[in-house]
Amino acid sequence: MTRAIMEDSAPDPGSRLPEIREALMTEEGLKHISRLVTIGELALCFSHEVRNHLTSVIGHAYLGEQALPQGDPVRTHLENVTRNSLRMKGMIGAMLDFGRKRDKTDERCVPEELVHEALRIVGPYFQDLKQPAIAVKVDVECGCPKVAVARWEMIHALVNLLTNAADAMSQTGHRVITVSVQRETSDLVRFQVSDTGPGIAPENVGRVFSPFFTTKGERGNGLGLFIVRNTIEHHGGTITVQTESSGATFTICLPTH
Repeated sequence: MTRAIMEDSAPDPGSRLPEIREALMTEEGLKHISRLVTIGELALCFSHEVRNHLTSVIGHAYLGEQALPQGDPVRTHLENVTRNSLRMKGMIGAMLDFGRKRDKTDERCVPEELVHEALRIVGPYFQDLKQPAIAVKVDVECGCPKVAVARWEMIHALVNLLTNAADAMSQTGHRVITVSVQRETSDLVRFQVSDTGPGIAPENVGRVFSPFFTTKGERGNGLGLFIVRNTIEHHGGTITVQTESSGATFTICLPTH
């Protein structure tokens, strides 16, 4: 049987103020947020430094390759160094781009582009997860209208749903994430992210969007889906979740204007 959280219309953000205050305006809550901000700032600084050093590694490895004849086993090793260093540099570049501060602007965005940019960002994360590999299926309706949303905020929301889907399948042998985009009505577009994990426990379904609620233990901070919901509702949309024993599906509906 499928369990679901359904919303008929975008709720009033003010109706959740007591919930937000209770979770955030506590000494421990504020300390937790402060730690997360500090970690994020340090990670970005560290990434910038590593990228600079990788550029040097790639350059020296390339010079070493050119100095050796084709077929030399050392050249093969250097080619591996170059290839993997370029991959790491791409991962760091995506993270720095993702974390860059931007002016908040609402745009009319192409749904397919939002999905592919989010998948580009999470691609390295998926590749580094243990086997079996995650298969990603994308189904975007042809001619789907643009949505009215801040581009990077929506990409961040999709990245969060995609990484959550991957984490949910950590103990399963069959790993498939399906991303679909379709026209819901004349003025709404529906995004769906589904996984083939074990689903969400019945007692947790109603809490997944609550601040600081997480089932990931030390690996989670419990703010991801809470921020995603706020982002979607700020743009006049809704987010719901359906879950069953064969996985969970998060559905976002966004207006086209």
